[in-house]
Amino acid sequence: MLLNVENISKFYTQKNNTLFGEKVKVIDSLSFSIDSSEAFGLVGESGSGKSTLARLICGLELPDSGAISLNNKPVTKRLHRQGIISIVFQDYMTSVNPTLTVGEIIAEPIKIINPNISYQALKTLIFSFLDKVELPKSCYTRYIFELSGGQAQRVCLCRALASYPKLIVLDEALSSLDIPTQVQILDLLKQLKEEFTLSYLFISHDIQTVAYFCDKVMFFLQGRNIELCEINNLGNVSHDYSKKLIQAVI
Repeated sequence: MLLNVENISKFYTQKNNTLFGEKVKVIDSLSFSIDSSEAFGLVGESGSGKSTLARLICGLELPDSGAISLNNKPVTKRLHRQGIISIVFQDYMTSVNPTLTVGEIIAEPIKIINPNISYQALKTLIFSFLDKVELPKSCYTRYIFELSGGQAQRVCLCRALASYPKLIVLDEALSSLDIPTQVQILDLLKQLKEEFTLSYLFISHDIQTVAYFCDKVMFFLQGRNIELCEINNLGNVSHDYSKKLIQAVI
């Protein structure tokens, strides 16, 4: 087991007419696990708590209760997740520093893992990663805003790969791209999964995309696990919410 999420809950305070506001439960006693080399899909409507869960798993926020472990070590400690888990967000324009070139963006995680790497070795490694995500070497000196949406998201994927992680969290990472570009990147992700022995947490509102890419899917509603099933058993889901999401695309 690579990732274990055990009975976690998360509350936010929502403003109302009272002095202290109202506590709202965003994640509700949630448990699941992801195995090595597994593509695990999480599907749910907007506002269901999917992105909050992504931030908790990456250690960007802390759960109010429960525990999240990566290789049996708590993700709350940066040392236990650094270089092991990466995340790719939906908005590629705001998830990286737009004042940096593509080469500098990809170099950041490499230099954290290997601060003594030489300039030439770093450049060679960046070129190899650009090749992995099927981007030309000419992108090295370009800026993210000079690229197409598909190219920019490949840069973000390249950056995520650069620390040689075991788990990549994809938080609606393809939802802003057109369908042909989505399919291209999904096929690329499948290739990288085999080459790097990667696991994915693939977060989406699109059950079709999840079915195409993932091994397993968890249906997520109001911060709770409604139903968990293997992709090849999607036709046998039992919960009304799961059926509704599937029927919406048939």
